[in-house]
Amino acid sequence: MLFAQILCIRHRYYREIETPKTLIKADDSKYFTQRLDHFDNTNQQTFQQKFLVNETWYDKNGGVAILQVGGEGPIQQSDVGNLWSADQFSQSMKALNVELEHRFYGESIPQPLNYTFLSSRQALADLTEFAAYLKKTYGVTKIITYGGSYPGNLAGWARSRFPFVFDAAIASSGPLMGRTKFSEYFQHDEMVLESIQTGCKDKVKTAMEQIEDLLLNDKKQAAILLKNEKLATQELTELDISNIISLLSNFAGMIQYASESQQELKDFCDIMMKSTDLKTDYVTWNFEYSGSDDLGPMFYDEMVEDTKLSSWTWQTCTEFGYFQDSDFFTSRISMDYYYHLCLDAFEPYFTQAGIKTTTELKEFMTQVVDGEMNAFYGARNQPRSKIFYTNGKTDPWSELSMNPEFTWADGQYLPDDSVQRLIPGSHCSDMRTKWSSNKVVRAEQLRKLKEWINYQE
Repeated sequence: MLFAQILCIRHRYYREIETPKTLIKADDSKYFTQRLDHFDNTNQQTFQQKFLVNETWYDKNGGVAILQVGGEGPIQQSDVGNLWSADQFSQSMKALNVELEHRFYGESIPQPLNYTFLSSRQALADLTEFAAYLKKTYGVTKIITYGGSYPGNLAGWARSRFPFVFDAAIASSGPLMGRTKFSEYFQHDEMVLESIQTGCKDKVKTAMEQIEDLLLNDKKQAAILLKNEKLATQELTELDISNIISLLSNFAGMIQYASESQQELKDFCDIMMKSTDLKTDYVTWNFEYSGSDDLGPMFYDEMVEDTKLSSWTWQTCTEFGYFQDSDFFTSRISMDYYYHLCLDAFEPYFTQAGIKTTTELKEFMTQVVDGEMNAFYGARNQPRSKIFYTNGKTDPWSELSMNPEFTWADGQYLPDDSVQRLIPGSHCSDMRTKWSSNKVVRAEQLRKLKEWINYQE
């Protein structure tokens, strides 16, 4: 499902291609009493927010902490282990390595569930409260925020908006610009596939067209191909077809999380170019990539029910957009589909806000996502110092982040003592210690962090 394509650290593909032989283990999970609403002093409700700590390298005399920002998924012990550059930085700076789980994810879900209290602004306030706790409990004096993907946004924004709390930031692969209609995502995928093998993207387009035709004209065969008996008998709506086509877009995740060798991209294009039955080979590949005979909720109504408990979808519907529509691969993955899904999944919240139609939701998102959110966070205009931005060339999310080709005329600004790098790699690849091609940028990040916090060896 494309709503989930932004996930970084805990994505399935990364976990499968590398299983660590050894990990620096964290202490047992800990919990911090966090305010539910930082912007209403009359609301004294709290919830338990999970965090992980690795004190292996920590020297209290130095007082440095690397605060990993949790994102749109549960945190886990390996996050503060040696798979990630945060561990290398902690070792070199004798720092405390700690990660705070994002509110409404993992074990940090306030009860009763009320998405009104889930927003990036509340999450940033969580970080400032937690920073005070770190200083009091662990003797921390300097804090570096660290994150990739959406947490990369938060890491940079934390430093930008609270420079008196956070001393520097590593912001990897963060899509800084809110954008409701994110057509550039699939446009980037087209470019990547074509660079792998000429004609590959056209084969994908043809396969998706053939599957759509099958859904419209031969449901029994579609049921066999997609391993779902209900497809043969249940009437399909336009939204059902859009939903199924969306589920069959795993190539987008493969590109986003391409490995260092990109061998899986080459293998995929090789399959598509040699295929004599595109729709069958393409569907088979999707099942193999997902590692399951179940690609997800096939029918739109099922997807709505599944989405009602999706915290990240709530954030995309109310803050960031990031809706990846496509004019090339298929017209079925459309903005209309996303607007309907948001409205149907979170109907009580939108109804309370006076939003009852997709037209009204579109107007709301245009105002909030494309307007107010970018005005509040600055989009590519980030004047704060001591932030290190990285993006992988293969990563489609780089289209919404810092771009070395952009200038003030494009709405982009960085001060001289912040850094941006477009590197060989994919989504958050510089954070992965086993990506040898990103060693140079990790070394530069470490040098800059030491310089920015005035670290004394």
